[in-house]
Amino acid sequence: MNYFDDLIREMTRLFMCKYGRNEYPNQDEVSCRGIYDIAIECNPDYIVDIGTNYGASTLSLAKACLDLKKPLSILTTIDKDHDHWLKETKTGLIPFFKKYGVDINAINEIVSDFAVLDPNKFIFKGKKGFIFYDIHDIPEKSFMNIFLNSWTQNFSGTLALHDMSVSDISTYVCLGDHFITTHFEGKSFSGFQEVLPFIDYLNKNKIAIHDIPRTSVAYILR
Repeated sequence: MNYFDDLIREMTRLFMCKYGRNEYPNQDEVSCRGIYDIAIECNPDYIVDIGTNYGASTLSLAKACLDLKKPLSILTTIDKDHDHWLKETKTGLIPFFKKYGVDINAINEIVSDFAVLDPNKFIFKGKKGFIFYDIHDIPEKSFMNIFLNSWTQNFSGTLALHDMSVSDISTYVCLGDHFITTHFEGKSFSGFQEVLPFIDYLNKNKIAIHDIPRTSVAYILR
């Protein structure tokens, strides 16, 4: 059995016992594996995880660091509210993850709204990065526009996003708090409000986007 798959299955079982659900909060085995696989293929010099929450993506990226034989110090996770990560994942699962060689304390944790941070402290020009973006726009504020205007200027590498999946509907539509819009290469993507400025940015700059089947994870290469 693949060591990463074994870790994810054990993590899933632990959270089933604690929360009564068959997936790690906000991710599942397939999306965790997808995030890990992209990181392995990207082989980045540094990683930024924007939107920690319970840390499923953070831990998937941490395992990728170890399997790439890179220190966990290249991984930074950012969230304005680290309660789930600090009080539940980190505190409760440290012994479990040490079993798999993941020293959670070695990960850089930034407790802050990413929009007020200086991206030049996290984005390194001339180096290959991996950013996993998992926060949502709100009606009164587009965090995605802030990200696109500030964080992508000197960025080269792989940018992956959560909650953005291929849709069978091919025209623009709003379904409650979900939106669907079409990429210039033909695929339509659905997601929360941030899907609109993101796909618009890709269309204006003629940037290709890739999706991971059976997940709501999409990524681009810059």
